[in-house]
Amino acid sequence: MTAAATAVHAVRSEDPVLRAAAELFYARGIAAVSVQDIRSRAGVSLKSMYATYPSKGELVAAYLQRTHEVWMRELRAAIDAAAPGGGPSHRQERIAAIFSWLEAWFAAPDFAGCGIANTRGQAIGERSREVVREHVSQLEQLCVEVAGEEDSGRTLLLLVEGAIATAAATGDAGFAIVAHQAARASVLR
Repeated sequence: MTAAATAVHAVRSEDPVLRAAAELFYARGIAAVSVQDIRSRAGVSLKSMYATYPSKGELVAAYLQRTHEVWMRELRAAIDAAAPGGGPSHRQERIAAIFSWLEAWFAAPDFAGCGIANTRGQAIGERSREVVREHVSQLEQLCVEVAGEEDSGRTLLLLVEGAIATAAATGDAGFAIVAHQAARASVLR
């Protein structure tokens, strides 16, 4: 993960409303954050906020979309930096890059799990659910690409998702290493 990256990926948005929403949603959860909380943190008028985001649901969807885009872009960059040529001969390096990136993310002081996964079980609108599904689908596609075939890629997806959830629950960044060891035993067999 880049030095500028934090667990709250969308915080880097130029949009003060989206930045405030990302900080608050990530730290507290969507249901615990009011539109007034976001407006106050962003330092904008309610009218200005509603001009861009007519509802909290649209703001949640924008937060999830932005988080997804940045997260996937940074993960792909880490993979590509480890093995620019890609391909089957670089599977080991590319898989190692995934777990190194995760370990650095898990060690961030504000790490509280995946902002997208953290919405599961919360009341979110259909557009937000679509973003969550698209995130998992694109992550699965990336894992299949890195692993070189579908079954190994799906196994890699489960290891990535499991490492994120377990690190968030325990606060232990070492679960990236454990998941990497499992990937070496199952995906790189």
